[in-house]
Amino acid sequence: MRYLALGTALLTVSTGAMAAETATPVRPGEEIVVTARPTATDRFSLLQSTTALSSDSLQLRMESSIGETLASLPGFSSTFFGPGASRPIVRGLDGDRIRVLVNGLGSIDASSVSPDHAVATDPLGAQRIEVVRGPANLMYGSNAVGGVVNVIDGRIAERLPEEPVSGQIDLLYGSAANEVGGAAHVDAAMGNFVLHLKGFYRDTGDYRVPRGALLEDHDDHEHAHEEGEEDHHGETPLRRVGNSATESVGGTVGLSYVWENGFLGAAYSRLDTRYGIPSGGHVHAGEEEEDHDHDHDHDHDHGEEEESVGIDLVQDRIDVAGEVRGDMLIFEAARVRFGYADYTHTELENGEVGTIFNNKGWEGRLELVQKPLMEGNWTGASGIQLTSRDFEAIGDEAFVPPSETFNWGAFTFQEWVLGQLTLELGMRFESQSVEALGVKRDFDNVSASSGLAWSPNDDWLVGVTLGRSKRAPTAEELFADGPHLAIGAFEIGDPTLKSETSVNLEAFVRKRSGPVTGALTGYMTWYDDFISQSFNGAEEDGLPVLVRGQTDARFQGVELELGVEAIRTDSWSLKFDGTADYVRATDRATGTPLPRIPAFRFMVGAEYERDWVTGRVEVQRVGKQNRVAAFEEETDGYTFLNASLAFRPFTDRRNVTLLIRGKNLTNAIARAHTSFLKEVAPLAGRDVRVSLQVGF
Repeated sequence: MRYLALGTALLTVSTGAMAAETATPVRPGEEIVVTARPTATDRFSLLQSTTALSSDSLQLRMESSIGETLASLPGFSSTFFGPGASRPIVRGLDGDRIRVLVNGLGSIDASSVSPDHAVATDPLGAQRIEVVRGPANLMYGSNAVGGVVNVIDGRIAERLPEEPVSGQIDLLYGSAANEVGGAAHVDAAMGNFVLHLKGFYRDTGDYRVPRGALLEDHDDHEHAHEEGEEDHHGETPLRRVGNSATESVGGTVGLSYVWENGFLGAAYSRLDTRYGIPSGGHVHAGEEEEDHDHDHDHDHDHGEEEESVGIDLVQDRIDVAGEVRGDMLIFEAARVRFGYADYTHTELENGEVGTIFNNKGWEGRLELVQKPLMEGNWTGASGIQLTSRDFEAIGDEAFVPPSETFNWGAFTFQEWVLGQLTLELGMRFESQSVEALGVKRDFDNVSASSGLAWSPNDDWLVGVTLGRSKRAPTAEELFADGPHLAIGAFEIGDPTLKSETSVNLEAFVRKRSGPVTGALTGYMTWYDDFISQSFNGAEEDGLPVLVRGQTDARFQGVELELGVEAIRTDSWSLKFDGTADYVRATDRATGTPLPRIPAFRFMVGAEYERDWVTGRVEVQRVGKQNRVAAFEEETDGYTFLNASLAFRPFTDRRNVTLLIRGKNLTNAIARAHTSFLKEVAPLAGRDVRVSLQVGF
C-alpha cells in the first residue's frame, strides 16, 4: 500500500541514523524506526509514540517547511510563519522543548530562538523523516522533553548500495504560491567507497488565501494585494499575502568507506534560503478586534520603516560519522557522530540589513551497544553527548545578548523481554552552563524513565510509560531584553529562571493487523517551574511586551489512529482511516489556559488502490479554540477537503510516481491558533500540487 493511513502499518525499510541492527526480529516489510532508541526497532513494538515518513508517504505530505510537512500528523501542529518558517509543535510544546535533528544530531541553527527563525533543513532534501511524540530526552538531551523530529538524508552512507549507481529525482509544483522545486541525490559505489551527492532548489511566490481571510484593517496594506483573477460574480476570489515568498537552495557531498563490520564517512553541506515574514513587523496581540484600526495606525518608532521584514539564512555544515561492530568487552558495537555548523541569519528591513544572528556550534555523541544477555532477552546501550553553542545577535534590535552554552550528558537505556512482557529503564545525567552579560548560570539535572508493555499476541500491544525530566533554561529564556520586530513584540527574559521539572505519564493500546488496525494513546504531563512566554498587556517602544516567567502547568491529551480495510480483492482494495488528537494545557497556579495551544481536530479518509493508481479523499476538521489565555484571541475552526491521485505507470518497478494532490479544495478560510501571525497570515487557500518522483 502506498498512501496508507497513519493507523495502519507502513511498509518501509530501515534507513541510516546509526542503528545498524534491529533489537528484535520484525515482520517482513514492517516499519523500522531508528530515532526512538539506540537500536532500530519496528514501530509497533516501541513504547514511544512514533511515526515515519519516507518515499511515497513523504511525497504525499511534502510542504515548503518541516513544520507544515508534519502538521497533519497526530499530535503535531506548527508555528506557521508563512511558507518560509514553520517549526513543529508537538502536543502543544514548541521552541527548545522540541529537538529537530539532522541524521541524529541537532540542526545547529537558531530556530528555537524565535518562531520566525526557520529550521536549517528543507524537507525536499530528505529521504525519510522520523518523529517521536513525547519525551525523548534520555537519548537526545533535556530539550527533547516534548519530542524529536529526525530528518534523515543519507549524506553519509552506512552500507554499500545494492547497485553501483542509484538515486532519486523529485520535482514539484504548487499552485497556492506558484511553488516550483526539485531535488536529486545519487549514491555511487567505487569498491568500498560510497560517494553521495545531493542538491535541491525551491522557489515560492507570495501565497494565496481566500477573499475575506485578511482582516479589514489590512485590506489596503501594500503587503496584501489582490489577485487579478475574478470569479463568476466579478469578485476576486483569492488574495496574496505579501512578503511571504521564499527561495531556498542547498547541496551536500559525502564520502564513506564501508567494510564488513562498520563504516566511516564525512560530508559537507550548505543551505542558503531567503524568506519573508508576512507580518511586516506588525503584530498586535491581545487587543479586541474593534481596536485594530487604531492599533494599525499607531505611531511608533518601528512603523513605516520596517513594514517589510525578510530573512537571509546561510548555514555551512560538516558531519562525520562512523561505526564499528565486533567483540569489545561487554559491547558489540560502537557508534560515533559529530557535526559542526557555521550559521548566519540576517534580518532584512525593507531590503537593508537590520539584525544579524550568528551561531557557531558543534555536537558529538558516542554510543556503545551492549552484547545481549539472558539468552538475548536483555539488551541496552549507553552513551555520551556533548554540545557547544557560541551565539550572538548584532544590531540595534538584537533582543538577545551574545552567549555561550556548553552541555554534556551521559545516558543509559536498558530493555528486558520477559515472555509477553517488555520492561524498559533509562537514565540521563546532564550538565549545562550558560554565560551572557558577564553572568554565568550552571545547571545539573537528572532525568529517568521507565516503561512496561504487554503483548498477549503478535497483533496487540498494551503499555504504559512513566518519566521524570528536567530541562535547563536557554540563553534566550534567561537574557532576552529588546524589540523583536519579526514577531512584533518586546521580549523580556528572566536571568533567575530555574530548571523546569516534568513528570510524564502515558498509556497506549495498539493493534497492527487484521481488518481493523490502529492505536489509542493518552498522556498527562505535570510541570513544576514551567517556563512560559505570554503577553502581559503592557507596551514597550510601541510593541506589546512578551515576558518569560515560571509557573506550574499541566498538559493532557489523547491521540487516535484507526484504519479499516473494507474490501480487498486480487487487484484492488478499499480502505477507510481516521485520526484525532486533543491537548489541553493549564496553568496550575491560576487554573487558566496556556497560550497558543492547538484545538481539537480529526480527519477521516477513504483510499482506493490498485497496482498502478491510488486515489484518496479526506476531510479534516479543526475545531474552534475558545479556551484561550489572557491577552489571547479565540480562533475559529475550519474544515479542509483534500484529495490525491498517485499514478505508477511501471507496475513491475514502483520507482516512478506521479502525484496530483489538492489541499483545501473548498477554499476555506483557516487560521492556525498556534501562530503569532494568525490575523495577518492565514493558512493558504486552495492548493493543487503536482509532484514527480523517479528512482533509479
